[in-house]
Amino acid sequence: MYSTDSTGDAKLEAYPAVAQLVDNLSVGGAEQLAIRIANGRAQRGRPSFLYVLRDGGPLAEKIDPLVGVRYLGVHRASISNPFRFISSLYNGHKILAEQLREDGVSIVQSHLTNPNFWGLMLAMTGAAISFPTIHNNQEFQYGSQGIKNSWRRIAYKLMLSKSGAVVACSDEVRASLIQELGLKEDPGLKLVSVPNGVDLPVPVSEAEKTEIRREFGVDKSSPLVVGAGRLTDQKNFQFLISATPLIKEKVPDFKVVIGGDGELRPELESQIATMGLTDTIHLPGNIMKLPALLQAADVFTLPSKFEGLPLILLEAMASGLPSVCSKIKGTDEVIEDGSTGALVALNNVETYSTAIVKLLQDESARLAMGQAARQRVESKFSFDRVLQQLETLYIQVTGQTSDS
Repeated sequence: MYSTDSTGDAKLEAYPAVAQLVDNLSVGGAEQLAIRIANGRAQRGRPSFLYVLRDGGPLAEKIDPLVGVRYLGVHRASISNPFRFISSLYNGHKILAEQLREDGVSIVQSHLTNPNFWGLMLAMTGAAISFPTIHNNQEFQYGSQGIKNSWRRIAYKLMLSKSGAVVACSDEVRASLIQELGLKEDPGLKLVSVPNGVDLPVPVSEAEKTEIRREFGVDKSSPLVVGAGRLTDQKNFQFLISATPLIKEKVPDFKVVIGGDGELRPELESQIATMGLTDTIHLPGNIMKLPALLQAADVFTLPSKFEGLPLILLEAMASGLPSVCSKIKGTDEVIEDGSTGALVALNNVETYSTAIVKLLQDESARLAMGQAARQRVESKFSFDRVLQQLETLYIQVTGQTSDS
């Protein structure tokens, strides 16, 4: 819908209504990105919704009141029982389509594999224009294997042809998907890179930093290393734990806080206890005050085996922290080695522990890298840029134009 001003230029009166589609509201990078997109659009006066397929979670408190939140109770049954599987698809699609009509939503941006499948169904039935979002540069190296993985590849090829566009969260993710799907030609604008971004955090006072350290059993003088993410094999926190004794040889009083939860929690807790590190490493679960904890830390670390473009790394950098990360696709797209942090060979305990020790012992280098990291996020990975790129994409696909 347009109006015309005195100069004859077209003015957009209505933006497309967009719903972000997620499985749940657990603490994960994809879910946080979906909430930020929904919040950002709503705060800018765009019609914005968040559709949650299954249930809520701790991230619910981060949703702006301006966002229309819908808990749909949609479950996809296992394909091992074909009748229940087909029935669940029919019922789930019906719930989603009815909610879309009720809210006047024309675009669905889905996040992670299961929501992406539902977005594909909506696109194939004409219920909505879908924008599946890929958050990982090894999309087919985890989860379902064998024939299920083959079906997943077929589904993702269909997404490229049936969706408005497939959104990759980094240039590396886009390139990896082309390779993983064995595409002979570049899909062009059907596969769009919109690199992740974050806002700069609200500064916390020195008193607040001291208090949040105390909450996690870390006194003011102890060097603090923070890691965060789902406690899964991908994030590789078992390697951080294994490297801790080498770091303690040089920095005996340093502490580690690993925020997050997941399937490996019992194994990691057992590893910590067996190695006698219970006074050094803390696993507090999901941390809702993570932005404040990052500002109170000295070094951030992410020893992952693979990534997309990790939001938590951008958040740490925006907090003024230097980072020590595995040199893998995703992290090497963000960190400038030696300037904003250190990139080390995957699972090389010597170089990894040495890099952390160097930063903990050299305050001037640590502060300089942290400042450079913050400046890099501000200039290259702002969240305003993410919103603008997505808004442009939505408008291009719906055929609208905007003066924003």
